Amino acid sequence: MEQHIESQPEKMYELTALLRNEEFSPVKKLLEKHGVVLIEERPLEKTHLSYPILKEHFVFQGVCYFTMPEGTISALGNDLNLEGEVVRYIIRSVKHVGEKAETERGSGLNREARRFNVSREGRKPETQTLTNEAL
Repeated sequence: MEQHIESQPEKMYELTALLRNEEFSPVKKLLEKHGVVLIEERPLEKTHLSYPILKEHFVFQGVCYFTMPEGTISALGNDLNLEGEVVRYIIRSVKHVGEKAETERGSGLNREARRFNVSREGRKPETQTLTNEAL
């Protein structure tokens, strides 16, 4: 009996992790365990938190880019949750290394302004009111 295993397409991801200690090796071990292809790893930066997370006031932020099949990313997330050295992490899909998040500042204001202009165009013309001086 032949088994057909469909290969899932590889996607590029960016992992940003906040770590308790100045070592990225626990995260690297997890990445190797899941068979990812590491593309780029940036040096750790010491970061002061605005508020304590898990009683930590300072953490080390590490960023790396890697590729892996998109169906296996949840297993990596589960292992990162269980890793004691990782305070917080985020994994996001990117198209290129170093890609900026697609956010537009003020887009909510512009959307509201457009909605206001459209709603005024559909109204009946306002009748002129007479002021006290005109009477």
